[in-house]
Amino acid sequence: MILNMTQHDATPEQIEAGVVNVPFRQELSVLLTFVELPTKKEIYSRVHKICDIAWALTPWRDRVRQSVMIGGAPFLMGPLAETLKARNFSVLFAFSERVSSEKIVNGQVVKVSEFRHLGFVQA
Repeated sequence: MILNMTQHDATPEQIEAGVVNVPFRQELSVLLTFVELPTKKEIYSRVHKICDIAWALTPWRDRVRQSVMIGGAPFLMGPLAETLKARNFSVLFAFSERVSSEKIVNGQVVKVSEFRHLGFVQA
């Protein structure tokens, strides 16, 4: 099982690969979203809150090997990955291929991008 600790729902391909959308999605989304320039203190405060969510969702017997999928602002991902690893989580980033196509919508050509899950990259 791979906990989805991103602000996006897992794709069908990710779910097939073992990703599970976690509860507390709204709380997690708030922690992952920045609307103002964050301080280092703010970044680490959010990192610890996100780690606490992952910890709370993991049965005690699985905490040494639990995998989590993270993604978001690069300035948050480094500290988050390191802190999760320090708590013995296996940290993964999704690897996707962007496939663009054009569709006609109401007589206009609209470019649509889809992301196809191809695997994971270990942090």
